Amino acid sequence: MKFLSLNIDNFGNYSNPTRENANRIREYILEMIPGPDVVILQEFKKSCVGDEFLTKLEKDGYVVKYPKHPNGKSTCENDVKAQSIVVALISKELKNCEIINPILESQSKMWPRWIGINISDLSIVGVHIPSGVSRPKEAEKYWNDICNYSKKMIDKKAMLIGDMNVYDPGTVSSEKFNELLSPSAIVDAWKEKKNTTNRPTCDSGKRIDYALMTQLLYKDLTNIDIDDTLRIKKNTDHSALIVEFR
Repeated sequence: MKFLSLNIDNFGNYSNPTRENANRIREYILEMIPGPDVVILQEFKKSCVGDEFLTKLEKDGYVVKYPKHPNGKSTCENDVKAQSIVVALISKELKNCEIINPILESQSKMWPRWIGINISDLSIVGVHIPSGVSRPKEAEKYWNDICNYSKKMIDKKAMLIGDMNVYDPGTVSSEKFNELLSPSAIVDAWKEKKNTTNRPTCDSGKRIDYALMTQLLYKDLTNIDIDDTLRIKKNTDHSALIVEFR
């Protein structure tokens, strides 16, 4: 099973998304061999370009899923005020898949910025965590939500994947990140595979995109890769993070 995580930076221009970038990101997804079973996109904002992008991918064989409200009855699909949404694209060939809100008792209440995906016995949460430098209070609350969730998933096959905005030592994000990994029940898959921790995933030159998973799921990991293609071409300011499981 293959997962692709990418911060699309609202198609390379946060205030004015471009079709050129949207089309190139779509082509990138479709050109992957084998294609991803699940695509998790961060920094998606409702717009004509964004709606067109998702409509095309639905015709290409993906089902578009939005984060759920805590009440479980509605999503942010029509929330034009949401500045940053995490969106999931699920292959129509993938069975036994359910979209959930994984964090019902939330301090941050930033539900548009996480999406829960259950696939059989596998639990995935796509995340976009605020910066601990520019938004420390919001970041702390979000990390508290993530830490509380993770404690319940230690004995399960579970993964947190996405833009976590954690790099700078001494920030609340760094402290919470280290707290999350300290029991060794959850691992940084890129680092665990003996890759360099100085590998940047965004234009800032820092590694801020991660795949964190329980030891139980890590045993099934066959590959993890960081692909700079879209970032080099300026279609977005982030590299793609790709993980595969047997």
